[in-house]
Amino acid sequence: MVYVVAGEIKPGHRPRSSDDGAYKRQATVFRQTTPLSCTDEGTPALGRYHLIVSAACPWAHRTLIMCKLKQLEAYVTVSVVLPQQDDDIGWEFAEANASPSTGGAEPTPDLATGKSFRRLSDVYLLADPKYTGNITTPVLYDSQEQRIINNDSADIVKIFDAWLPASTDIPTLYPEEQRKEIDEVKDRIQQQLNNGVYQAGLAKTQTAYLEAVEMVFSCLDALEQRLQSHRYLLGSTMTIADVQLFPTLVRFDAVYYPLFKCSRKRLVSYHHISAYMRDMYQTGGVAVTVDMEQIRLHYFSTFTSINPKGIVSIGSDDEETFGSPHERASMIVVEEEEKVSHMAAVEDEHAAEAAARRARGEFVRGVSAFRQGVSKEDATPGRYHLYIANNCPWCHRVMLARSVLGLEAVISVDICFYRRHPERGWQFLPADDELYEHEVAAKDTLLSTVSRSNSVSAFSGHPYVAQVYAAEGSTEKSVPILFDKQDMKIVNNESAEIIRIFNDGFRHLSSLPNPPDLYPPSLAPVIDSLNDLIYPAINNGAYKAGFTSSEEAYKTAFHRYFDALSFLNERLRDSRFLTGNQVTEADLRLFPTLVRHDPVYYIRMRLNKRMIADYPFLSRWLHDFLRQPGVKEATDLEHCRNGYFGRTGNNIIPMPLSDSHW
Repeated sequence: MVYVVAGEIKPGHRPRSSDDGAYKRQATVFRQTTPLSCTDEGTPALGRYHLIVSAACPWAHRTLIMCKLKQLEAYVTVSVVLPQQDDDIGWEFAEANASPSTGGAEPTPDLATGKSFRRLSDVYLLADPKYTGNITTPVLYDSQEQRIINNDSADIVKIFDAWLPASTDIPTLYPEEQRKEIDEVKDRIQQQLNNGVYQAGLAKTQTAYLEAVEMVFSCLDALEQRLQSHRYLLGSTMTIADVQLFPTLVRFDAVYYPLFKCSRKRLVSYHHISAYMRDMYQTGGVAVTVDMEQIRLHYFSTFTSINPKGIVSIGSDDEETFGSPHERASMIVVEEEEKVSHMAAVEDEHAAEAAARRARGEFVRGVSAFRQGVSKEDATPGRYHLYIANNCPWCHRVMLARSVLGLEAVISVDICFYRRHPERGWQFLPADDELYEHEVAAKDTLLSTVSRSNSVSAFSGHPYVAQVYAAEGSTEKSVPILFDKQDMKIVNNESAEIIRIFNDGFRHLSSLPNPPDLYPPSLAPVIDSLNDLIYPAINNGAYKAGFTSSEEAYKTAFHRYFDALSFLNERLRDSRFLTGNQVTEADLRLFPTLVRHDPVYYIRMRLNKRMIADYPFLSRWLHDFLRQPGVKEATDLEHCRNGYFGRTGNNIIPMPLSDSHW
């Protein structure tokens, strides 16, 4: 992104004049709307007018759609800039050998000026050498007079509507008798939704973000009601209000939900809006204007303040999303089952390979060094202590085992603050001046479970977990830790082994009359096989997708993750739990990742092909497991949301999923 002051190009975004953290869109400058040169039939002069767009930009997308719907391709040539933006260059045209656009979305050279400019900023400065403002698309250009006519999408849409080609059966999308109502509807959509998603995504404060998200979903809720009884926004025929709405809808689940954190609900959760979007997409000429690859590439590579590593999200199957039937009356939802394309193998996490793999941008989990067990004889009530963090999925496994097995009175616990100290790692409750404003306000609820004895461990008195390790000469900082209070030493810090220790060594101390056996010998081979799939492809796979700096590593992890989910979904078709009718260790190890997927990993880890809610049998299993005794008590999704999002990008915490989602 670049901007211009008195003809001088400045890198980056134009500084905000507001200090309230809210994003405010800058006004456009070129606004000629008076009648342009046309033939007596009302068609524009051939070869004179030119449209410059970005296929990724929703404002430019409106004008592309109008160009198609009004069949203006023969009259208005189109240049398409590349989807990426450099902070020193801004929008760029493609190389000179690229093919001209026919109203679709492929990048092209500068076809407007005859000067083969590489930068869109050069077109602006040719039109006005003293220009001050942003360098944006769309641009309607007069190649005869070498000037910009208009760079406001709403104006250009109306100009195109007034340009009628020779075939007079093409209806107006801005009929005079409806203009007042059309303008009211589209102005509301512009303010609350088109701009609203940007106000959420580019907010600088939690308050500004929350206000924007509330506005976005209030608008979507109203649109859902409106479209329940109308095919289009104003009745049975399409208007420019629909052209304005569609580009935001088509980007919502792919970009605005995961990247801009407009995450209360996906668009597919709105039956009428999603069917309306498919209806619009399947209208003649509209589909060719939608280029989801360029859209994802632009947003995820350009907005580095909210996506620091620039990894480009893969997302869902576009043809499935947009091409499925839109039977608006019946609203039939057809579930498409995925097939396993390949199965994940158990990965070798040898420390000898870690440095080389990290150098390739891969996420490599550290190796736990404390690996002792506990015999039944040594398993006495009150002797052992856990250090955990609620947002950590590996800790979650351990807390689930403690709760499901009825060991709360046997094993004490210290709960860390969900956000690690940048140098010292896991910490207990920090001072108020180290908390975010919303955390201080919600201290009695959000932080009620964090160990709060003078901001230190209730047992050891340490403010940081690293100090527990340091007492034994270790530099590790991870949780969970199973600690022996009698011998004052760390017993184990590997979650999978702690679960087995609780099941085999402590189950006889349970407060429950019949505690479950999470690893019965008769099911051990099946459980081991499932664990060998679940850990590398799903548990660790989510981290490999979310924490890599390599696009290739992300794609590999992404596909393996969803292949594994599809396999498990099919396995659960005729089975209540993974191994049959009883909960086992395999279910307990799968649950922490899956319960985080929809509210956290779908956005944070860019695992946005599907939600667990989209898998009928996995979704049923998730809800069933959530109802098992002790599971809800050991699960804290508020800590998960705050922990994962509160130290990444702009630190904005997304809205929680709506109650109806669960």
